[in-house]
Amino acid sequence: MKKDFIGVSLIATGPNILAVPENSPFRTVSDIVNRAKSKPGSVTFGTSGPGALNHLAGELMMRLAGVQMVGVPYKGGGLAVNDLLAGHIDMMISDALPVSQHIKSGRLRALAITSEKRSALNPDIPTFTELGMAGLVAENWWAVYLPSGTSKPVVDQYLQVLNKIMKDPELRQRFGELGVVASVSSQSELATFVNDEERKWSRIIQDAGISSK
Repeated sequence: MKKDFIGVSLIATGPNILAVPENSPFRTVSDIVNRAKSKPGSVTFGTSGPGALNHLAGELMMRLAGVQMVGVPYKGGGLAVNDLLAGHIDMMISDALPVSQHIKSGRLRALAITSEKRSALNPDIPTFTELGMAGLVAENWWAVYLPSGTSKPVVDQYLQVLNKIMKDPELRQRFGELGVVASVSSQSELATFVNDEERKWSRIIQDAGISSK
């Protein structure tokens, strides 16, 4: 598949948020880890399905904390968030958009965010690294690709236009309203980023025996 496309630029990233219901006994990430250690398999977390980023983030959390939790797959993040609100699952490491409104209303409580550094969109939510779980970085990302064989002048022009568009304040604001951060990168930066993501998550997928079947 890689040979079929030319990576042009990363255009946005979006961290996930670990959220629990408002009446949850878990006030901190440490509370979750301690419960999972004392009662393995007693903590449940919702996912959008096998291999979804929130599933992989949960698997990575278990690996880093040395605990066992139970991932509950749903046919989409919205259904998982509904069950989280109802208290049918203990937690979810969700895309920011589906849980943000409920965090603001107080129906959900945010405990941690999966960005490397605190997000400007959610500055009050600590990162997992701050909470002693270094390495738990899991962000959705979007990039522009062109068909393989596209001439270099066209690719260069596309990148030049993207550099201008992605810095537009109105566009960045609209992206922010969706819970993502607008960005732009060089082709080499995108390639390095994608390779790092592939290495990181392929290990998790293999070790956890994750399959979409």
